[in-house]
Amino acid sequence: MRREVPPFVFISGGCRSGKSAYAQALAERCPGQGQALFLATAHLRDEELRLRAAEHRRARGPCWRVQEPEPGREMELWRLLPALARDVKAVLLDSLTLWASAALEVCPDSKTFKEGCVRLLDALRTLPCPVILVSDEVGLGLAPAEPAGRCFRDALGLVNQEAARRATQAVFLLHGLPLLLKGDRLP
Repeated sequence: MRREVPPFVFISGGCRSGKSAYAQALAERCPGQGQALFLATAHLRDEELRLRAAEHRRARGPCWRVQEPEPGREMELWRLLPALARDVKAVLLDSLTLWASAALEVCPDSKTFKEGCVRLLDALRTLPCPVILVSDEVGLGLAPAEPAGRCFRDALGLVNQEAARRATQAVFLLHGLPLLLKGDRLP
């Protein structure tokens, strides 16, 4: 008998487009017992990020188990996934944008960065539960003036392409409205 592949949903959009709220609601609607796993990727380096994280924590509530990032170990997250995702009804990684930013700090070599990205996405894809990925779309605006900004935009663009390629469903959020990019229906 063939095992049904769990949903692998990629959600992208601009800043404050409603990506996180949409992803959270989707994860909470997943059938099954137990908590959903929230893979946080933000390094809370300043007060504004700490306030945003607190706002997200309040919105999530007790039906979530949260895994905070380990600074400097972003490229190893893929190894931890089987243990972290044990007995959860869904996994939400929010966001690939902040994961890529932190990963580029510890691994600026583009070949090694891409290999780490592929490992992470492949590991997520093999989990036995629904997986939801959130990422920012950074390629629709002006080209960054500085080389580091262009490097980040290009790296995240590649991460997003890899995630969308693996996804069973891809959704773009615009002004809080979900637009289906891949799949037969909105999740």
